[in-house]
Amino acid sequence: MLRKLGIETAYQFREREREWVEAAFSKPCRELYEELHGNYIHRVNASVSQHEQISISRTRTFTPASTDKSFIYAQLSKNVELACARLRSHGYFARWMSFFLKTQEFRYYRIETRLPEPVSTPESVLSVVRDRFDEIYRRGILYRASGITLGDLTRAQGLSGNLFVSPEEASKPDRLYEAVDSLAHRYGGDPVFLASSFKARAGERPEGKRFALPFLGSAS
Repeated sequence: MLRKLGIETAYQFREREREWVEAAFSKPCRELYEELHGNYIHRVNASVSQHEQISISRTRTFTPASTDKSFIYAQLSKNVELACARLRSHGYFARWMSFFLKTQEFRYYRIETRLPEPVSTPESVLSVVRDRFDEIYRRGILYRASGITLGDLTRAQGLSGNLFVSPEEASKPDRLYEAVDSLAHRYGGDPVFLASSFKARAGERPEGKRFALPFLGSAS
């Protein structure tokens, strides 16, 4: 992407205007730009294990580019599902998220937000995405990619619960997704997925039977 924009070296990227970088790139590239200017983004914390992750991301470019709102939402929904599956496989819950759409002209439109509570299931993430999707989607514009980043990660023992839910209850895995993850581990791939991701999976060649879970997080 940088080469297409005429940037061949880190120095050339560093010399571009901050406003241009802010408008054209997603959070990881903006952070790299700041680091190249000597502005650290992530402090070194010697008390944190080097194996601890600070975020989990999933992005996908789709071809051809599309203006179809439901198809674009389905691509984002699929990314959310895959990111949450990875989140659960590592025993994490996310307290922050960022999602984006990228246009055919490589312009990024993104939203960053705190989550109401620590989550690890796609329905919880998509309930936020669904409510704010129209803030970044524009009718008639060609989009070519979408992505999700889940951050401010905590493990189950780091959850505090609330007035109505004890920490023990808050940290219990969702029984439905225990079964979904078990099936994925047993059969491989994604044998069960959300109906909101259906259009993104329509062209896939399934290995065996697959089932779609109904979910209200669709965009039409």
